Amino acid sequence: MSRAVSGRTLQEELSRAGTRLVSLLFYVTRCAPCRKSAFPYEKLVQRHPSVVFLRANVEGNSDLVKQYDIQLVPTVVLIRKRKVVATLCGLCDYALSELIERHMPEDSEFSGKKYE
Repeated sequence: MSRAVSGRTLQEELSRAGTRLVSLLFYVTRCAPCRKSAFPYEKLVQRHPSVVFLRANVEGNSDLVKQYDIQLVPTVVLIRKRKVVATLCGLCDYALSELIERHMPEDSEFSGKKYE
């Protein structure tokens, strides 16, 4: 399951993730497309167990919204080694899965290892 983060806890999660790929979903609770994207996002957690899946509600996290230049929700930001490697506006599980695979080579030391 993905973990909810705030500005402070995101920094802790990024430190813990090390060189693993991090997927950060920005959403708003009252947003219908965001609610619809929650289930496909959680399915991706099972499909890519070595990726760190996080989520941040934009309400109350204006620092993160500004830091990652979030213009609309849902938006997914892929991060590796604290650097943004890709951004996906809207959430299509197929497109996100492709982005994850593109940014996480098979020969990765974490390939197939579950993140806990």
